Amino acid sequence: MENTIKQESPTSDIDKKKSPNLTEEQKKAHHIASEQKRRENIRAEFDRIVHLTPTLTEQENRSELSILSKSADYIDQLKDENKQLLELCRLKGIPVPDELIYKGPGIAHE
Repeated sequence: MENTIKQESPTSDIDKKKSPNLTEEQKKAHHIASEQKRRENIRAEFDRIVHLTPTLTEQENRSELSILSKSADYIDQLKDENKQLLELCRLKGIPVPDELIYKGPGIAHE
């Protein structure tokens, strides 16, 4: 005689309890809450960029375009400064470990 035990997925009961049939109003409320949370997260990340970018201040009226543009300019400036420092190290014979050398987009690799 073969011993067969029917096993249900351990999450099947949990899933049934977690996802009851929602009314349209509940679905809409969940969607609105999710969208608000997404916008808050985006806003928080833009605020973080503002804190990291010296040419941006919290006081000025700033658009997303302004934040992205000034941040890109600052990144370009940092890459140029990095390149100058690497050249100065090379001229002075100072070795620079590979992991400290930026090799990303916008830099010609030698």
